[in-house]
Amino acid sequence: MSAVVGRIVIEDVRPTVGTAEHPAKAVVGEAVRVSATVWAEGTEAVAAAVELRWPDGSSRRTRLRPDGDGGDGFAAVVVPDEPGVWTFRIDAWSEPWTAWERSVRAKAAAGLGAPELANDFEIGARLLERVAARPDRRAEREALLDRS
Repeated sequence: MSAVVGRIVIEDVRPTVGTAEHPAKAVVGEAVRVSATVWAEGTEAVAAAVELRWPDGSSRRTRLRPDGDGGDGFAAVVVPDEPGVWTFRIDAWSEPWTAWERSVRAKAAAGLGAPELANDFEIGARLLERVAARPDRRAEREALLDRS
């Protein structure tokens, strides 16, 4: 028996035109809302970004933010700044720190104290150690320090 672990689903990607057989269109300087529904199995927290590719092949990633309705929708606004064929791609990943933080806050709100949360605190410390040990994760380190 095989199991799928950590599957992240990206669906309902927009903009599209009709049945997505034709590309979306915009004019130079127009703000274009890019959105997707992103979710994972279980209680795993997710994040997403849009990679916008210029006609010359260069690209830029923009973090998608939760759309605010409490669901699984994420969105960002991008602005094409030159004519040509642009493309975009949605990437998604799991966010163990966000899932950990959400879990600890819920347990604390339910009245659990430090002794009952000792295991959770150990898990949080290990998550921080894992991020701190990776030099390529500077942005994540800074985000964690800002939130602490």
